[in-house]
Parts: sequence; structure tokens; C-alpha cells
Amino acid sequence: MPPVLPSRGADKDAGHNGSATIVQAAPGPSAAVRSNIESVDRYNAYLWSQQPSGLSRDQSRAQYLALWTNDWNERDS
Repeated sequence: MPPVLPSRGADKDAGHNGSATIVQAAPGPSAAVRSNIESVDRYNAYLWSQQPSGLSRDQSRAQYLALWTNDWNERDS
């Protein structure tokens, strides 16, 4: 015997009206944000290309974050 599925009436009893809810997608990042993300990606790629082979990925990531932070601090001053 096939399983018994709840009817629309059961949905209404549970507080749902059975109609679909339309959810709009959130807007994507602005052009300025996309540009900043792309520049950080390019900077990251450049730093990876300059890394000596002895550094681990975590060490490289820490160095990248330190350089990136210092770069922004210099721009602010």
C-alpha cells in the first residue's frame, strides 16, 4: 500500500495557506566591491607566484594578510 501523503488541508491546519512564497534573490555585490575582490585576487596570485617553495599554505596566507593589512594602513596614513 502506498504511503499516505498529507493533503493541502493539512498544510492549512499547520498554519500554511498552501501558496508558494516568492523569494527574490539578494542583489550581487556592487561594481566597486567586485573590483576590490578582483584586485585582492590578483594581489594574492602575485604573492603566491613570489613565494619561496619552503612556505606552507598557512604561512603564505599569514604573510599575505600581513602585507595586505600593511598596504591598507599605509593608504590611510
